[in-house]
Amino acid sequence: MSFERYINCLVDTVKNVYPNYFKKNILKQLSKDGLIINDKRVSPKGQISFIMNVSYIDDIDSKIEYILKNDDKKICYKYIEEFEFNKAYRHSVIFEVKEFKFDIIQDLVDENKILMYKKDSTMYDFISTEGDRPTLRVEGNKVYLKFNFLLKNRELEDINQYVKYNVLAIIDNEINVLEIRFDRIGLNYKTRHTFYADIIDKVVSKINDLLNITTTTIDFKAVVNYIKEEKDDVSIYAVELLRNGTIAYLDASSNEEMIIPILGELEQLIDTNQNIFNSNNETKKIKDMLKQFIEGIETNSDLPSVKMIWPEKGIKIGIKHNYKDREYSFFMHYDELGDKERIDYVTRYLIECYRELKNKIQSN
Repeated sequence: MSFERYINCLVDTVKNVYPNYFKKNILKQLSKDGLIINDKRVSPKGQISFIMNVSYIDDIDSKIEYILKNDDKKICYKYIEEFEFNKAYRHSVIFEVKEFKFDIIQDLVDENKILMYKKDSTMYDFISTEGDRPTLRVEGNKVYLKFNFLLKNRELEDINQYVKYNVLAIIDNEINVLEIRFDRIGLNYKTRHTFYADIIDKVVSKINDLLNITTTTIDFKAVVNYIKEEKDDVSIYAVELLRNGTIAYLDASSNEEMIIPILGELEQLIDTNQNIFNSNNETKKIKDMLKQFIEGIETNSDLPSVKMIWPEKGIKIGIKHNYKDREYSFFMHYDELGDKERIDYVTRYLIECYRELKNKIQSN
């Protein structure tokens, strides 16, 4: 792909895929580093007059398009490439990794099978329909591989509009896990209803082949049950409940902001009305019956989908076990996405609990 086509693809990606708060973050960083003027109060005089001034452009998409297409120094596109490494992603899956060796990285770079990310280089990401030749970045014990897929807008028959769809693979050598992170994409870019599962399968297969490693799934259903029994800093609610061969959807609302399901609301009702339920022996019996009813449903039913909340951290995630008949669990991160630290925290927390459960089972 020529550099001109690459820039056009980036422009269409930012316009059609990125939420506005992502676009604002990119503009903020470009302005902070003195590459653009995005403040009408700044007067472009003297040396500063040579800096691109986009303060007079009102539309945020037009600002970014102007910057990318008029960047004679070919620097600004690197900020988007770097942002793709640092931003938070909406979805993720986690695997355990065995036999990963750092030594293989340099060989893959030398063989041109992967590209080494360098901010001061004119090299740009390789994009293809198969996500070949990922871009590499190493930070301490973590290896980041950014797979760049070229997706076509299928609704525009007469126009070839493509976007760059990133899938970020992170190998954390300290805790021996592979995490695949990716974002939602519009239906007009998907080719099948199993789009995400297909992408995950493809990326995991490529990583296993490239790095000569073995990845195994983690039983997060067991981990979630362990957390529910042992931890008090996380609230867990059933979203779907499989009982007697039938799936019951327990969300009180389809709105992601309203994430407390019906069983959770019933428990909360009992807790907040203790004075009523404890007023006499009959009401106490009713309370005990309700508690046993809730416990019985949760104990005797499979929970294919749950939501977890860390109240003190302000973090909310959803987990779908056996996603699209795969053996792994599919993670959904709710609310506005900030930086990657929140997702890093969730991953570390879950893996620590997985290790605790594993040690507990082995000791027994």
